[in-house]
Amino acid sequence: MRRIAMLTNAFFLLQIILAAGCVQQLSPEARGTLFAGKAAYEREDFPEAVEHMDTFVARYHKASEVGVAYYYRGLARQALGELAAAQKDLAIAADIAKDKNLRTRALIALGDIAYASDDLSAAEKFYRKALADIDRSKVPADHAMFYLGCTYQRKGEWIQADRQFNALVALFDGEKLAILATPRLHARAWTIQAGAFSNKDSAEAEAKRLGAEGLDARAWNVLRPSGPMFLVQVGRY
Repeated sequence: MRRIAMLTNAFFLLQIILAAGCVQQLSPEARGTLFAGKAAYEREDFPEAVEHMDTFVARYHKASEVGVAYYYRGLARQALGELAAAQKDLAIAADIAKDKNLRTRALIALGDIAYASDDLSAAEKFYRKALADIDRSKVPADHAMFYLGCTYQRKGEWIQADRQFNALVALFDGEKLAILATPRLHARAWTIQAGAFSNKDSAEAEAKRLGAEGLDARAWNVLRPSGPMFLVQVGRY
């Protein structure tokens, strides 16, 4: 999944640079540094990507393309687990980006870091900012809507989550994130999944066993693409 996301980011960022006509204003050396950093990121050589973007930021900090360098360096640092540095780079990229697509992707990346770090208020802020200035019928709006919906659910704001998931399903019907959003619709509580079985009898036996231990367990069936599945769940929170 990370590989697909990286290639998608690379494709859109290349479009940004070319559409703006900015690369032509760079010297061959500067252009080579920028694209070498992007290429390193695509092949998951994150330390090399950071090194190239360090060079670009230091030497060409006044170039209009420096926002691209901050963006890729932020993504590379995120992949390396250097989250504070990644957040700083991505915030700069979002602040100075002249291209709406680049700004949106930087905000979404900031939202992803916040979401993964359980900073739900920050995640909500970044995803909402990204969606405020983007065509919701086109990627990466699907990513922002899905994780904003997940953020609302984690905060217990179920109605708000439904609004995001409903929009996602309507606009991206059949796409991966819309499919993942569908079973999350109309949820109003969290539960603990204690087991998943291919037959009803096994699920009911496990629910009965857990019930004998004083747990509020129940078995119910769901339809998955591979066929029916019988889940055992405990509690409602």
